[in-house]
Amino acid sequence: MFNNINVERVRHRMTRLDLAHYLGVTERTVYNWIHQYSDMPCSAIIKLSQLWNCSIDYLLSTDEKKENQINEFSSLSNNY
Repeated sequence: MFNNINVERVRHRMTRLDLAHYLGVTERTVYNWIHQYSDMPCSAIIKLSQLWNCSIDYLLSTDEKKENQINEFSSLSNNY
């Protein structure tokens, strides 16, 4: 799962639907990408990196050091 994409989405107060509209896809497609049920195209990853001013490595990272950030924002994600 690409947790950092969710962290940034919530940090920037975007819903999954907002993110889908920005990327020109459906909300279900975003869900599938984040949960790795389907591959996210490079073009979408690049757009998110530019939108949120962060590295592609960070967005795709599954680094355990980021777990604190994920836990911090997980309660907020239910609102978005």
